[in-house]
Amino acid sequence: MHPLFAATPSTVTASTGRRWPHLAAALLILVGAVSGCSADEPDPARGPTAASVVRSAFDPLRLRLRVGWTPDDVPTVTTGTGTTHQTVFYARRDGLLNVSVTAYAPGFTSEERGQQPLETHPAPPVGDKPSTWDTGGVLTWQWAPGARATVRVTGNDSGTDAETRVIAQRVAASVTMDGDKPVTLPFTVSAPGGLPVSATDVVTEPDGTYRTILTFSDKSIWVDRDPNKAEVWVRVDKAAHREGDKRGPATATTDGHPTILLGRTVVFLDVSGHRVEAATLTPSAATRLPEAQLTTLLRGLRVTPQAWTATPVVP
Repeated sequence: MHPLFAATPSTVTASTGRRWPHLAAALLILVGAVSGCSADEPDPARGPTAASVVRSAFDPLRLRLRVGWTPDDVPTVTTGTGTTHQTVFYARRDGLLNVSVTAYAPGFTSEERGQQPLETHPAPPVGDKPSTWDTGGVLTWQWAPGARATVRVTGNDSGTDAETRVIAQRVAASVTMDGDKPVTLPFTVSAPGGLPVSATDVVTEPDGTYRTILTFSDKSIWVDRDPNKAEVWVRVDKAAHREGDKRGPATATTDGHPTILLGRTVVFLDVSGHRVEAATLTPSAATRLPEAQLTTLLRGLRVTPQAWTATPVVP
């Protein structure tokens, strides 16, 4: 299971920018890790500094990242999009081979999320682009000036380090940023407090269950550490719990749904076989959207498991 979905709102804030958190060992942080070197030692795979590149944000509801090749029997498990990143995570069902691919928007880097650069050394070019390996096994190159991409392969217990690197290099060579795939979600909801969408997460499991998150924020969730930013997530999981869950027991009923009320988090259980949650991830958001407004937000949410939609935000 994606660690992203095991975190509480408080741990989310610490891990993404918050979370992506969301997330202390969050997968999306793990897959997004990129390498670095000392300030006086140039790294061609890192290229222009963020300060020298005009930032250009992604549309979080469109997936531009395309991966043309992955090993056999390694299906897509997780997709994550945001204004600053695009991530796809693949995992074999036995857990023995995982592949994560992340592309950053121009001008954004993982160091801005507080990650410490690791020592790097040259790797074979990705196409005609210089690349590097870091000591964490991450292959990094630039898909555009000032815009990094990374590949990490883990869990290849049956292969040698050299074989694992060959897989990473082949995956990297197949990566393009010319996609325009709509991100679809199994629900519709109004924008909390009028905030714009800043990120999406979709995790699918072999048994047909899934966990989905739509994050709203007035700032980038990954790189903007403004303590005054407002950030809210709406999460919908395919799960039929009725009495309670890890958040605690249901203490109320709303429109016939067992409800967990925790102040900054509200959960409705058994909504057409789904668990739905709204949570304020920052103090500013909690001020703007108290518990009563989170409850109202969820009352207006519609679960649409038979018709995932590319327009999840409705008036």
